[in-house]
Amino acid sequence: MENQNLLYELIGSLEKIYYLEGFTQLMEFLQGEMYILHYMSQNLEEEINPSTLSEKLHLTRPRVTAILNTLKKKAYVETKQDEEDRRRLTVRITEKGLSLINEKQSNAKEYFHLFIDSVGEENVKDLIRIIDLAAKEIDNKKGSRG
Repeated sequence: MENQNLLYELIGSLEKIYYLEGFTQLMEFLQGEMYILHYMSQNLEEEINPSTLSEKLHLTRPRVTAILNTLKKKAYVETKQDEEDRRRLTVRITEKGLSLINEKQSNAKEYFHLFIDSVGEENVKDLIRIIDLAAKEIDNKKGSRG
């Protein structure tokens, strides 16, 4: 029974973190539009096409296409068709897209600085160590099953 209580306590603690504004902003960078814009902002010199995004970000091609269409409508990205192979499409982040991603990153960094200042550097290092350990162990256990 003690294990059951520990389970609920862990879930409750993770839920508290999940709903903090800073972590909500972080989640934006790990999915959808911001995920793609963030990748593009970090790879400005790279020629990016939908297939690259799908492969690098582990998203399906239809999902990438839908996100790019939305980003294009918002003027956050531009697309260009290859003149020799009209099936090939190159995607580029616009200044408006860069401005948005920089603003979002700045806001997220502000919250994480507050987090570090609030709980202290040593506690943050311990948290990082525990998260890394948990991720490694869970990954190892999942790998040994499959």
